[in-house]
Amino acid sequence: MSDPLFSNPTQFRHIMSALQYLTFMRPDIYFTVNKVCQFMHAPTYSHWGAVKCILRYLRGTATYGLHIPHSSSFDLHGFTDAD
Repeated sequence: MSDPLFSNPTQFRHIMSALQYLTFMRPDIYFTVNKVCQFMHAPTYSHWGAVKCILRYLRGTATYGLHIPHSSSFDLHGFTDAD
């Protein structure tokens, strides 16, 4: 039993293109977007479901980020553990 093809592949490709661009600012979604992009030639409803999951994840994590407070000091501290 195969999954039927998605009814609007142009919409699928448009959203995937936007998600590919977003991976520059959100590297946490890179792997998932890359995997779904492998099916852009013939997307199915399962692939569309994966896109919706990515979009839901992005909506839920929109306020997450790295807060860097303003400081007069520009000291950079690094730590490493080399065996």
